[in-house]
Formats: sequence, structure tokens, C-alpha cells
Amino acid sequence: MHASAALRVLIVEDSSDDALLLAERLKNGGYELAWQCVDSPSELQQQMRNRDWDLILCDNDLPELDARQALGIVRQHRSDVPFIIVSGGISEEDASEVMSLGASDYVSKHNLSRLMPAIRRELRSRARIDGTGGKPGLLRRQDILDRLDAELGKGGVLVLVEFCHYRELLKELGVAGEARLLGAFSERLCELPCAQVLGRISDDLFVLMVQADGGAEGCGHAIVESFRQPLRTTEEELYVSCRVGGSMLSAGDLDAEALLAQAETALQHARNPETGGVGFYSLGMERRGRRKLELENALYQAVHNDEFSLAYQPQYDLATGRMVGAEALLRWKSANNWISPAEFIPLLEETGLIIPVGERILRRACQANRSWQLQGLPEIRMAVNLSAIQFRQPDLAAMVSRILDETGLSARHLALEITENIALHNGPEIVSTLNELKQLGIELALDDFGTGYSSLAYLKHFPVDKLKIDQSFVRDIASSGSNEALVRAIIAIAESFGLGVIAEGVETEDQAELLKECGCAEVQGYYFSRPVTEEALRAMLVQAGNQHQNR
Repeated sequence: MHASAALRVLIVEDSSDDALLLAERLKNGGYELAWQCVDSPSELQQQMRNRDWDLILCDNDLPELDARQALGIVRQHRSDVPFIIVSGGISEEDASEVMSLGASDYVSKHNLSRLMPAIRRELRSRARIDGTGGKPGLLRRQDILDRLDAELGKGGVLVLVEFCHYRELLKELGVAGEARLLGAFSERLCELPCAQVLGRISDDLFVLMVQADGGAEGCGHAIVESFRQPLRTTEEELYVSCRVGGSMLSAGDLDAEALLAQAETALQHARNPETGGVGFYSLGMERRGRRKLELENALYQAVHNDEFSLAYQPQYDLATGRMVGAEALLRWKSANNWISPAEFIPLLEETGLIIPVGERILRRACQANRSWQLQGLPEIRMAVNLSAIQFRQPDLAAMVSRILDETGLSARHLALEITENIALHNGPEIVSTLNELKQLGIELALDDFGTGYSSLAYLKHFPVDKLKIDQSFVRDIASSGSNEALVRAIIAIAESFGLGVIAEGVETEDQAELLKECGCAEVQGYYFSRPVTEEALRAMLVQAGNQHQNR
């Protein structure tokens, strides 16, 4: 027998016979087994929430999800658990893609002799990592609950602290740097006044008991603020951040399991940008949590059924009034209701579904632009947004190049808009990918400039072509001297770096005139045009072409 405790294995499989076969393989390999089989996104979400699994075995092309989508769900909850694709119906190319996103291995159902060696290798690797000196050990959920039981009745706050961007940092530091990283993070938590670190419940999630004399919210923000200062290890200085979710121990007669569930709900809430990374449990969170779960499940169906569409907002040259581009904007209609992008796009990013959806968006937008060109319509530049999640794909530039080849669109007619938060991951890989995209001849624009982690240093290193002034600066430009000054400063910065400028959210003539006076070259917004359908934009291009011919 390989371990005194049963190996907890979750099998994602729609064939009960195949699931039994995999379980028998493990038992015959000498493992005592505790296993469960699921075949839908909702069941997988539930199992990942309710239990700590030692191993995930996943088929591909299930009726409601595939291996890539399943990996996205698993990684929401656990970044460390081995995830092995076991399928007879996945191409080598698709399997390699899922492995590049974090899957551990791929084993064909036609060659199951590789299964046990792959499992043993992954379990040994995980055991070595958890045994690294200086790294706080993982505790099973029951261990945490036992410790919480001992604290009930003493008052205080149960706090979950999530290490943000842990996987990205680990990718840069490697396994050798993991002990230093987690050790330094744990030490910072232990330095907090009146805080007792109970343990680490997953790779990036710590459990604390805090005596919050200054109030729970103040305690949460103090924890977040404590990570504003860099972590110092024996070999590097690291800037990291965290999120906090908490539950009051005085909350009625709840047991440890219920309190931990409340803190987990609060942590989910803390992932919303407007919370500042801090959330403490309230009854309303349950409703929001149910809404989020419903949306997540619907999103997986939407990806499977290709329910997304694109709207296009024209972009204009301020000096000539000519349409020079259009921004492709993602839209989703679920059960005859339009869902706000502000609600579903963060979920796409959180689940990892932004990867396949983003590729579809890019292909569809390039196809539309090329179609208009082939009809003899005026040439424009198509702008497509890339999230930081998409930007971390190792083969992003190759994927973009492939889509340009498939659609026949010239690279000079494509612009990619990236947000400032990629500056959080300003490693050699990010700059290298930007350079690869730049070499293709694609225009790169920095979106929402001035609202995030603005730094003149990364403007110098990132090979971007254009800055996009955020609508929050444009909105009051005609009535606020400070906003006008900010816009003028952004335009001056762009000119000093030899970059173009485009402003979004232009809704009035006064705003347009003032932007023109400030030297802004291009604009988009409701004053010029709302986002329109593909057919409507085609009609606008036809009209623009006719006007040009009549001159």
C-alpha cells in the first residue's frame, strides 16, 4: 500500500464503465482509494468546493465540458492538485494546449500502461514540494476545522487570506523558489498583531484567527495594507498582494464548517474589484454567491453552445471625421436576457474560459474586417481587447499569427488593446510576447491608461504604439480643470514617447472639441456612435465609401 490514508481521486468522466476501469487500475497499482465520478460543470464545482482531492483524472469531450474547461474549474479551487487527461478522443495538439495551461500529463485510453507511472510521478513530485524546508505545510480541511472548533467561543474573526497571482510568481521563480516565496508570505502574516496563523488550506490560501479590536473591516484592510511593502527573501525582493475574506466567530450557534463556508463566500466577494480585496460575510453575499454560481454554470453552456456575439464601436479621426477603426466588444445573451459585460467578463477570466472565448472573438473580428475589405469597403483597423489572463498564454503570438493567416487579414489592420494590469507580470515573458506581436506588424494599445499601475518605466520597455485615455477622465473634461489637465498630461506623455492617443467615452460635442484642442488624434463614444451590429457597421462603411467617391 502506498499510503496509510486513502488516495482521494476525482474522475471527470461520462462513462461509468471507464470510471470503474480507472479506479480498478489505481487499486491494482497498490492504492487504497476514495473516489468520486462527475460529468458536469456544476458537479465538478461542487466537488472541488466540498473536498480536498489528491488527484484529478479527466476525460475530454464530455457532453457539457471538455478537459480545458474542467481544468479551469479545478484551478479556481486548487493550483497544486495533479490533473491528468485520460482520453481516447483528444488530439495531440489539443492535449498539448491543455497541458500548457497547467494540466500535468496526457494518457491515451488506448495506452493505459502509462497511467500508473504518470500518477506515481505526479504524487511523488507533490510530496517533494510539500516537504521543502521552510514552506508552510498544507493542512487537510478537517485539520483546519478541528483547530477552529478549539477556538469557538473565544470571539474574534475567522480570516482567509488568499495570495494573489501566486501561480504567476511561482512560474517565474520555479519550484526552488516556492519555499522562499511561501515562507516569506507566512512570516508576514505571523507578524500581524493579534493574529494566529492556523495553517495553509491550499497552495495560496491561509487561515487565520484574528482578535479584531478595531473592527473586522479595519482588520481586513490592515492585512491587505501589510503587503504593500515588498517581501524580502534570501535571494529576491517581491511585490505581492492578497485578498481577505472573513466571518465573525460570534455569529450565532454556527459550527466550524459553517463559519469556514461563510469566510469562503466572503473571499469570493472580495475578488470583486470594488471591494478593495476585503470582504466580510453578510446575508446578501449568499444571494450574490448563488447568482455567481448560476452565471458560472451558464457560462460553460454558453461556451459550449457558442452563445456569444460581437458589437462594434466605430473609432474616428478627430481632424477629418473619417472612420479609422472599430473596437470589437463581447456580448452575451442568456435565456433571452442580455448579461452585462461587467458581470460576465470577470467570470470568464476567473474560470479561464476567457482563453477559448478570446480566441473565438479574435477570429470572428478578423473575419468580419476581412469580409468588408473583400466587398471593396473602406479599410479600417479592428481593435480587440486582450485580458491579462490571455496574455499569459505561452503561444499567444503564434495563435494571433495563425488567425491572421486563416482569415487573410493584414496585421496592419489589427490592433490589440492590453490593460495596464499586465504590469503586475512584467517579466521577460511578457515583454517577449509583446515584441513578438509587434514584429507581426500589429498595433498595440495600452487601454484605460491612467487608471491602473501607470508607470513611465514600463512605457519605455513595452513596445506599445498607442495610449487609450480612459472614459473616467473624458467624462468631466469640459467641466473639471483637473481632468483636462490629466488629459493634456497623458497626451504630452504619449508625444514624448512617440505614441498615438485615442480617447474613449466621448459623449458630447464639448468633450470632442476640447479633446481636439488638447491634441487628441482619435476618439470613440456615444457622441459619434454607439456599439452596433456587424451588419450596421457594414452599412456605415458603405455610406463612408459613397461619401468619399462623391467628393
